[in-house]
Amino acid sequence: MDLMGWSLFLLAVVSASGMVYSMWWLGSDLLRPKGRDVAQRLADLHTAPLPTVNWQLLKHRPLSRLAWLDTFLRDWPAARQLDRQLQQTGWPLRVEHVLTGLFASGLFIVLVVLILGLAWTWAPALTLACWLMGWTVLRLRSRRRQHVIEAQLPDALDLIARAMQAGHALSSAILMAANEGPQPLADQWRTIFDEINFGIPTRMAIEDFSEQVDSEYVRLFVVSTMIQMETGGNMAEILHNTANLIRERQQLQASVKVLSAEGRVSALILSTLPFALGALLTLINPGFVAVLWTDPLGLKLLLVAMGLMFIGVVWMWRMIDIAV
Repeated sequence: MDLMGWSLFLLAVVSASGMVYSMWWLGSDLLRPKGRDVAQRLADLHTAPLPTVNWQLLKHRPLSRLAWLDTFLRDWPAARQLDRQLQQTGWPLRVEHVLTGLFASGLFIVLVVLILGLAWTWAPALTLACWLMGWTVLRLRSRRRQHVIEAQLPDALDLIARAMQAGHALSSAILMAANEGPQPLADQWRTIFDEINFGIPTRMAIEDFSEQVDSEYVRLFVVSTMIQMETGGNMAEILHNTANLIRERQQLQASVKVLSAEGRVSALILSTLPFALGALLTLINPGFVAVLWTDPLGLKLLLVAMGLMFIGVVWMWRMIDIAV
């Protein structure tokens, strides 16, 4: 038999072997009972060691990436209050960032005092001033963001109400406000929708809105929504009425601000004029003004004047601070 014949014979043997094996495998798979395999797999699932996972539905905002520091800070009320303030600013900051900044600023001021050769009494005073400046920046940021959200809230409530009148549910209407509304209020609606979508109760998700934005108008929306969920009623109509009420209060507040503008300017001028005049006189004739803190009688007069000025400033600002 030549080479071609042996090749054809070998190919036939391999093909026949493969066909026999395929028929045997197919027949055994079809004729083999499946109940025993299913029972074995279920038994394996019951006896297999499954990892323990600590699931939680509510979102967890860590105060620190270190577990021990996060546990310590959660037991500290001041840290929780600071975390709430950071949430209201809208910045991606955590409490650990603020603590690190406080420590770094204090260390930097100590180094500056050592390099300049100043007295050690300057270190705590400058550190306290730096920390107060940082707190003021956080407060200004949160107040500015709060005012922007308050200005956007009535239109957003009208959008949600119209969407509900068109047949949408509350969650889908909130999603529409998140997709079509302006920032930063759109992020708040997106957070509410995500919490509801993940299974958190609607009441809890909306209540969290008032924690993230410290606004009277937001609390008005939250309270009206909670009352509707408990007593029932037309949610769209309630949202329309809430939006109109917020607009009327904002218009009244703007009118009061315009009418009290003269008093506010007068209070600002009278509050800053003595300090500006004292600084100008110190630059022109230092010896003339230095008597106020070099002479004992002048120091007493200066303290009395500062006390009376403080009372007057507080009195003026209380007179122009009209609650709406």
